[in-house]
Amino acid sequence: MAAKGKEILYLILLSVIYLFCILRYFPDQPMNSLRATGVHLLNVSPYVIGLTIVITSMLNKISGERLAWDRVIRIYLTLGLIVEFFYGLYNYLDMAQKNSSL
Repeated sequence: MAAKGKEILYLILLSVIYLFCILRYFPDQPMNSLRATGVHLLNVSPYVIGLTIVITSMLNKISGERLAWDRVIRIYLTLGLIVEFFYGLYNYLDMAQKNSSL
């Protein structure tokens, strides 16, 4: 029972970290922050969902049985964090390049 509680705790922690990664914050503008976060989530989520489906399908085919729902969610969140890392790098480098050319 303790191991299951630990897995749920890790899943919650991974979810919170993912939510912090997708957050787009505008100081003193909560509605703009909420809108930008929602738009970003709608733009990036289809790619992460697609990658999750492909990887889950491959794992199901290899193992011969379906993955548990918490494993699928963990795969989604891990892929989401990886995609957010590279998307954030792209955004910051793009902003730095635009600022240096001015």
